[in-house]
Amino acid sequence: MAIQHQQDWVKAAKNAERTAALLRVLLWIVLLSGVLLSLAPFYIMVAMSLKTPGEIANSSLWELPKVLQWANYDKVLTNPNAPFILFFRNSLIISCLGTLGVLLSSSMVAYGFARMKF
Repeated sequence: MAIQHQQDWVKAAKNAERTAALLRVLLWIVLLSGVLLSLAPFYIMVAMSLKTPGEIANSSLWELPKVLQWANYDKVLTNPNAPFILFFRNSLIISCLGTLGVLLSSSMVAYGFARMKF
């Protein structure tokens, strides 16, 4: 009777190990899928920024450019009709003020929640 009980425990332990390994594999698959989904827009942005206008019109989003067009960055950074530095400064101000506002308001709400009795 004791040997049967011990064998049941060994089987249960092996099943638990297999289940844990399967869950780890599934977790890694989900996490890697999330990473790929998060990086896809960045890849598309860089690939499209290095294409010629003709390649943009006639190729897939995922296709790499045949010849890298680094001059596109020079055009954007030196275009007098679209001052990049001004746009960058405005974006930096908006993002910093937004972050500061969220930090302050979240801190005040967190303090209130910490002092409330539920």
